[in-house]
Amino acid sequence: IELDIVNINVAFSQNTLDLLDEMDQANTDSETLAVLEKYQGSNNHLTLNNLSSLSYKGSALAWSVGVLAGTQFNFQTHALGSSSGLLDVNAYVLGGLVTGFSYDFTDRLHIGVGAKILEGKSMTAALTLSEVLALTDSTNDSAQYLEDNYMKDFETTSYDVGLIYDVAHIFPFGNYWHPSLGISVMDIGETNLGDYGTIPTTLNIGMSFQPDFPILSNWLLAVDYIDVTNAYDENYDADPGKRIRLGAKASLIHNAFLQLTGSTGLYNQSPTFGAELRFALLTLNYSTYAEAIGAYAAQELDRRHHLSISIGW
Repeated sequence: IELDIVNINVAFSQNTLDLLDEMDQANTDSETLAVLEKYQGSNNHLTLNNLSSLSYKGSALAWSVGVLAGTQFNFQTHALGSSSGLLDVNAYVLGGLVTGFSYDFTDRLHIGVGAKILEGKSMTAALTLSEVLALTDSTNDSAQYLEDNYMKDFETTSYDVGLIYDVAHIFPFGNYWHPSLGISVMDIGETNLGDYGTIPTTLNIGMSFQPDFPILSNWLLAVDYIDVTNAYDENYDADPGKRIRLGAKASLIHNAFLQLTGSTGLYNQSPTFGAELRFALLTLNYSTYAEAIGAYAAQELDRRHHLSISIGW
């Protein structure tokens, strides 16, 4: 049995914290406008969520039930007079239930299903100069203004299904590499987040290896190809380079009370790095990756940083 009492995740873009800090320190309309002009054209991202969960793993059956609460903001500043407004905002606030079940049909075949039941508010808005100045005025309730004028309610339910098949028996030196093949169908029925957008149903494949290397421990090497059928369509995500993900991780220290793990990989043809420290009931995690805002991998990359803290056992 595993219980995650607290599982807080924060992610932000390279410039986001600086922009928010300078906006907070701006005391006049002209200072606010100067900050927006300084960061004109930069992509900004901010995510904050918590997933508290209870999980169980038996000899063949496993299940997990979690309560999710989170918010995400993506925004970009533009020049005055832009058709996209001075501040282009896409955001949501949501909460709901996330659950999953898996079963080991054989020693090699493992199948799982999951469900997401979510509700919240989302918005897509191109804010004018006067609206931005009103929102940054400390005497105004900016959250209430956005809710009254831009945020719309949504409810959504979607399902996932996947399988993992251990292929060591048909793979050369399989008992050394411990390879597994994975296939998943995600967001069956689509996950509609209202004005924020829709996550379509995707078919994904991947393969992992857990080799018995003589240095370090808990090695995991993986490659994934996301959205095999191009459900995101040609206009949004036509580049195969955006869908290939490579990763590797290993533990420098690993015992019942302490674990230190490092990771690296390739996402949007840009490197990723991560480190995880677990000490008794506390787990701290840091990672960095680059999101491709443009049509192709490595085009208009937005470097992001992700922090998480988990307390549980």
